Amino acid sequence: LKSHGLDEDTLLILTADHGEGLGAASESTHGVFLSDETLHVPLLVRLPGGPVRRIAEPVGLVDVGPTIADLAQAGTYTEPGPLDGHSLRSRLSGGEQGNAAAAARLLYAETYVPALDYLWPARQRVLTADGVVARSSAGDTPGATWSWPAWPGSFPATGPDDDAEKAFLRRANEILEQIESGRGEAASTGAGKLAASHPDVPMSARLLSVAERTAARLEDALQVLESRLESTPSPALAAALALLLEDSGRPAAAAWAQAAQGAPERPRFHIAHAEALIAEGRKDEAIAAAQAVVASHAESAALNAAVGRVYQLAGQPADAARMFAAAIMVSPGSSLYHRNLGIASQSLGNTEGALKMLQEARRIDAADRLIHRDIGDVYAARGDFDKAAESYRASCPTERPSRTCRCRSPRTCFASGRSTPPGRPWTVF
Repeated sequence: LKSHGLDEDTLLILTADHGEGLGAASESTHGVFLSDETLHVPLLVRLPGGPVRRIAEPVGLVDVGPTIADLAQAGTYTEPGPLDGHSLRSRLSGGEQGNAAAAARLLYAETYVPALDYLWPARQRVLTADGVVARSSAGDTPGATWSWPAWPGSFPATGPDDDAEKAFLRRANEILEQIESGRGEAASTGAGKLAASHPDVPMSARLLSVAERTAARLEDALQVLESRLESTPSPALAAALALLLEDSGRPAAAAWAQAAQGAPERPRFHIAHAEALIAEGRKDEAIAAAQAVVASHAESAALNAAVGRVYQLAGQPADAARMFAAAIMVSPGSSLYHRNLGIASQSLGNTEGALKMLQEARRIDAADRLIHRDIGDVYAARGDFDKAAESYRASCPTERPSRTCRCRSPRTCFASGRSTPPGRPWTVF
């Protein structure tokens, strides 16, 4: 930014969507507990010409959007604005306006991972300038609350059943370590005991299934999930079964359908169901499933792109191009979306449009070798074999001065002006 003279005309914001437990509250990653480790993330803002200061009051990621809007509108933004959250402009500039409101406001966090993956109560947590209140949405006394020290004190977001849940997670983490180290038999034994002692927790069956798979007992792994699904229906278990079926090359559409029906708010289950239908040759059903996702969920770049992929796999590049273009409108900085639109355009015979999209994808992410490969495909289709060879060379790894790249059927590879049948290696020097 400084080298381009933009450092004094650019707002810089550094933050994170969540933290990681790293063992706190017996959670190695995030999603189950609303602990300080997962909720308290950095928020660094550099305002050109602004003072260096620290805001003591709690703020949230929900405030980032209004702050950008306020700064971009040069004083025409009013509170409360059209966005959730509050602008931090005044406090970033050194003013005290809004501090009283900040002291009285509530910051809200929630997680449904416990409910969806473990059949435990979902968790909500409310943070104020004076303390923390945690609520459990099910399984406990209705309206029960627990309060803790004032900000920035510790945030033990615990409830009545947390000790048992933490013990389960500790044992699950031990089993995962055994799985990751290849100790399948030990993991299988431990997971079997955990599943027997927690028959109503879907994650215990998922762990046992993975352990059996690690121990090279695929049929046992499938049986664990199928039998548990009969007694304890769970979208997480159905998704685990679908992934295992796909991994073993078996039809998975029925399992994905069960996962999607059990968790209609999860678009990725519906998309996976559509892709599985295509794999089973049921393209019309797949397209209907994808269209239903679009109709029932809020528009987003990721959803548009996922539906575009379904259309592409179903052999409808025009509809795929439409969805990829919609994704780019929402997220113009994505090299993946530009690449997908380029591939769809090439399928439609629009080589110029394809090349334009792929070149933009390369501009965004020049390190993605797949983009160079796809550009080579476009040049090859145009008969420009020299540029095709150059792009294919750029798609090869560069760790060694010479290496062998393998063509992917039905592509023809070009090197030194010679074509090589698909699937045959060629060497680049």
